[in-house]
Amino acid sequence: MKVGKEEIAGLVCALELYMARDEAAEMVLWEARVACILNALSGLASVRGWRQLPPGIGQQIPHAAVSWDENAIGVTHANIARRLLAGSPRIAVQAVTLPGGRTELRAQPHTLQEGEAEVVARRLREELGGEAQST
Repeated sequence: MKVGKEEIAGLVCALELYMARDEAAEMVLWEARVACILNALSGLASVRGWRQLPPGIGQQIPHAAVSWDENAIGVTHANIARRLLAGSPRIAVQAVTLPGGRTELRAQPHTLQEGEAEVVARRLREELGGEAQST
């Protein structure tokens, strides 16, 4: 197997960038994005939002989880995920069905750029029947 100098240079650069990261600063940023999304959902009837952190030693990145009474809201979790993806701007959330049939949506903060958490928060609130809040 041949490896070119370009591939080696790319790997070295990637390792240098990774080692230079400020994990504490990233965690503060991610927590703020999760809080932004959850704050936008507060006060919506039949909607519950909470902060989750994956178990184990893998990617310890907090995320916003949202669930609601589908009968009360009149829309399924899968439909909201599709609407967000089809909307403008397109927003991808993770729809997860848990044991027992409970479903939740998860928004990942580490995939967002500056200002995008507010857009996700506003669109989720709109889709769940709340008026958009100014951020």
